[in-house]
Amino acid sequence: MTRFALKGTPTLIVIDRAGRVRAVVFGQVDDLGLGALFGRLIDEESPSTNEKDL
Repeated sequence: MTRFALKGTPTLIVIDRAGRVRAVVFGQVDDLGLGALFGRLIDEESPSTNEKDL
């Protein structure tokens, strides 16, 4: 729990494709806000856009 500075449960941790922690939320999560965050993350380019990695 200390690695992500968690306070307890429920805790939501959002990690992007590059493995970076993008959000840590303790308690109730707003559905629309969470959906908006996921939408922004999905729209971001992949960490590797090099064709040889595909």
